Order: sequence, then C-alpha cells, then structure tokens
Amino acid sequence: MNTQPTIRSPIAKILSLVNVRPYFQTILTHLDILVERDQEVDIPTQLALGVRLLQAQAHDNNGVIHFCHDSCILFDGGTVEAYLTNVKIFLDANPNEVLTMIFTNPDGLSLPGQWEPAFRNSGIMNLAYVPPNLPMKQTDWPTLGNMIDSGKRVVVFLDYGADGSDGGIVDFILPEFDMVSKCNGQSFIIYIVTTKLRRSALGLGDSL
Repeated sequence: MNTQPTIRSPIAKILSLVNVRPYFQTILTHLDILVERDQEVDIPTQLALGVRLLQAQAHDNNGVIHFCHDSCILFDGGTVEAYLTNVKIFLDANPNEVLTMIFTNPDGLSLPGQWEPAFRNSGIMNLAYVPPNLPMKQTDWPTLGNMIDSGKRVVVFLDYGADGSDGGIVDFILPEFDMVSKCNGQSFIIYIVTTKLRRSALGLGDSL
C-alpha cells in the first residue's frame, strides 16, 4: 500500500487564510549585531525545525555566485554551491521530504553559466522537478507522493531570468511570478507548504 502523501500539492484555500512566510524561513534578527542579517539560524537547523521553503538573494562575488544580503560587502552568506550542498545532505537523510526554493537574481546572473553549475555540483539538480509545461496551473501539479516516488522533490523558483533573459533557460529553474502569488506584499507559494503546517491545518496529525 502506498504510504506516501496523496494530497495534491496546491492548497490555495489554506494559503489564502494564513500568512505562510513565518512557517518557512523564520527566526529573525539580531539587528543590534548586524543590520544586514535577517536570520541567525543556519540552514540545517531550519530544516530540522520543519522549514520547507527557503529564500535567498544571489550576487556575483569575484566571479562566483554567492548568497548575500543586498551586497556581499555588507554580508556574505557563502557560495550558493555550499548552501545547496547543506540542503542536499538533509534531503539525502530525509527521502520523504519535499522542498521549495525561491531565489532572487538582482544581478541578472546567467542561469546556465552560474546558477546551473551550483545545482549540478551540489547534487541538487538530480532531485529538481521539471514540469511538463509552463506555466503550471494549480491543478496540474503532482501530489507530494508522486514527487517523492519520482525522486524529483525539489522545486526551484527564480524571480528574474528564468525566462531565458539572463543567458538562457535551465529547465528546472522556474519563473517565480508565473506561478507564485502575492498577498499584502508577502510572497507565498501556491502549491506546496511545510509538511507540519499542512498536517496541522488539515487536522491530519502526523500520519501522512
């Protein structure tokens, strides 16, 4: 018997009722230490706490793509490849987890030239979901169980450049604004939420 989740990933009604962002990259600010930091909890700890949507901003740092806040001079969070490698360690240890990433690309960094190598070298590319068509309607998305069974359980969105305008298309890096809605200035994903949030909101406990 299939014990994987069979709920279809879009849960728009739930997402329309809650402010989803705090369930993802939570735990904010030690502003008295460094104003450019917006969280003090590392990625492995966030994932262990139940975060299933990761957001970050990328910049070029001497020819290497890094996650930085506004500027790598102000705060450098390290290379994108190192970040993704930490995520891959978690995913390897938790084969029934589905993860979403929403990244920003303000410098217009090349998808095939800089973004794709970071995903490939970290191993995340092998887990990345490639939709059969774009944009995907809410009802087109596979169930979480389907994604887990297929091994394609990471969904990657990028705000600018996924349409090919920044050097070319990478098939698993999806255009954010075609499939992510905005509510009161806060981003929320329309098809996948933290497993713990989904179970709690549906009253299903931890049985999925």
